Amino acid sequence: MPATGDGRSTGGVDFLPHQAGTSVPECRRANCGTRWWASSIDEIPNVGAPVSATVVSPAPRVAWQELCDADSTATLSQTPAWTDALVGWTRWRDASRYYRTDDGRSFVLPLVKRGPPGRGAVYASLPRGWGMGGFVSSHTLRTEDVAAVLSDVQRLEPLTARFLPNPLRGKIWSPPSPSAAIVLPRYSHVIDLEGGFDKVWSERYRRTARRTIGKASDALDIERDTSGRLIPVYRELFRRSVERWAQRSHEPRWLARIRESREDPPGKLEYLAESLGDQMVTWVASYRGEPAAADIILRGSSYFSWRGAMHEELGPST
Repeated sequence: MPATGDGRSTGGVDFLPHQAGTSVPECRRANCGTRWWASSIDEIPNVGAPVSATVVSPAPRVAWQELCDADSTATLSQTPAWTDALVGWTRWRDASRYYRTDDGRSFVLPLVKRGPPGRGAVYASLPRGWGMGGFVSSHTLRTEDVAAVLSDVQRLEPLTARFLPNPLRGKIWSPPSPSAAIVLPRYSHVIDLEGGFDKVWSERYRRTARRTIGKASDALDIERDTSGRLIPVYRELFRRSVERWAQRSHEPRWLARIRESREDPPGKLEYLAESLGDQMVTWVASYRGEPAAADIILRGSSYFSWRGAMHEELGPST
């Protein structure tokens, strides 16, 4: 079981149709979490044989959940429960797509849309502020599967389509050619949790990290919550972080607060905690009664550190 974390990353794959002949800036490659702009899906070549598949949209919930359960890389944000929560909180609508290929493989693309019916809608897998999208499947996926799905989405005639794939499947999303895409790299930190705590602690953490964590744990009080009770603690720590970042970048504090509140408006995280129950866990570490750090973990087949914030002044003490 892997665990991933990418802070507040906004990488992904965006398709913005434009007129033929328009120049496309140089492509920059990354190993995971890439954003693309492409003039046409047809410019992206298949690596193997063309993929033929039956498509069902919205994706059947039972089949979707079964694929999530069987996919060791799946995160909570790729599940039907997460899409239902997203649709319940926002104006986005469910446009998820279930694919069954002629060779017997099946996979789901979590996808939402907003805008007019038919052509001209905006599609995302997933929108900014809602975690990772991309495929879930119990089968091995290939680059040609990506090409086939992107062609399918292009046939919907979207105004734009944004994809933020799970970095554990990042290789199949590698851009095929600089002429077809602009790539904005985003990086995730991944640790393998297979084998349990003792194995991870003794073999996958450096000795200096274990020593530092051991010293800090003696001085910290740790709380765990799945009800939303600790969300306000996280929000206060994150507010301080936003102001600190604004000061460093010489950005007006009021502008920084507005920008960040658009991603996580008041009530959103509490709503998710209520909707998702023990699948969304908030951890808070306090030093002498004062919150020092908070982390929100999404629990799926793989765990995702989705939100985090810290009290910088307490860092040397912890």
